[in-house]
Amino acid sequence: MKTLPFSPIRKIILIVAVLILVGGIGYRLGERKANSFQTLKNTQITGTEPPSAVRVDFSLFWDVWQRLKTYYIDAGNIDTQKMVWGAISGMVNSLDDPYTAFLTPKENKEFK
Repeated sequence: MKTLPFSPIRKIILIVAVLILVGGIGYRLGERKANSFQTLKNTQITGTEPPSAVRVDFSLFWDVWQRLKTYYIDAGNIDTQKMVWGAISGMVNSLDDPYTAFLTPKENKEFK
């Protein structure tokens, strides 16, 4: 029985199919590995009591915070302190006052 060689078009189709298959398997394995690194260092939140005269709903803030910890691709390298400073900076910037700014402790030290 004589076997027929693959035509050049069949070779290309076979190579593309194998690449798609291998790429899909690699993607799924990468997803699993990313999910296994979702646990961050044990973080303790301090100073959570709002001022007594202020009523603010922080549920959206904490929802986004948790989603970042859960779904961010590089969740193991999230710097929570940097996130807090970014949130404070955004809060101050929302005032649209060019004379009001938030400086991190390092920036404040450099400024002084």
